[in-house]
Amino acid sequence: MQLADSRSLFARTGAWPVSLRRLASLGPLTSVDHLLVKQLKPQTLPAGSELTRPHDGHAASWILLSGWCARVRPIGASQRRIVHFMLPGDMIGVGPARWAGDRLPVMALTPVIAAEARPLNAVVRLGAIEHTGLVEACARAAWREQVYCLNAMARLGQQSACQRIAHLLLELHSRLESVGLASRNGFQAPVTQAVLAQALGLSLVHLSRTLRQMRRDGAIAFEPGRIEILKPDALIDAAQFSHGADWLEEAVDISALSRFSAEIK
Repeated sequence: MQLADSRSLFARTGAWPVSLRRLASLGPLTSVDHLLVKQLKPQTLPAGSELTRPHDGHAASWILLSGWCARVRPIGASQRRIVHFMLPGDMIGVGPARWAGDRLPVMALTPVIAAEARPLNAVVRLGAIEHTGLVEACARAAWREQVYCLNAMARLGQQSACQRIAHLLLELHSRLESVGLASRNGFQAPVTQAVLAQALGLSLVHLSRTLRQMRRDGAIAFEPGRIEILKPDALIDAAQFSHGADWLEEAVDISALSRFSAEIK
């Protein structure tokens, strides 16, 4: 969804299709939950904005509605490493407990629309009984973000350039498809190859060369702003991709995790 289209949608209907679709996929929401989320106010932020400033001593809370952000690890005074992409529907700093990733700045890679979510965060941290499904959904979302960060570590430590690219593209497609922002074989990717290189630990030259080879092999097609996955089965085999975050989530009781986090605060 383009930024102008998102502005028009919110102005006409006040609808929150992306965020509510994301939350509803992670926990059973009630009409009260829907009302709480819809009351959060969207803001438009330019590319380059810093959504969280951990050095200020507090963590901001957001729901991303449109555009792409990233958790970044500053390196020196002028460099950064992208640790994790934040996509529409994702929550930032909304979970039953803090984790180390909350200390990493979140930067807007594109113009974004996001809602400041302190009221939602307060409900989740308290484990409010009247919002059990919403609390569970936010706990599951926080857990999944940590799984995606583990995926990034595995890509960097164990995979070739082709495998890294394949794994990341499949993961991005899976996440965007879950909120209705991807077609069966492709998705809008409003970031440059330089940004992808930062996330994959590759030089821009190496990334570009590998992408061209994957295109020649008929595995993918790409143009500025869009990627098509033409041979998903081949990419899945090459990357040893386990769909989304399911590979680790199956081993944990999310509702028990959120209860435990509330008990230890």
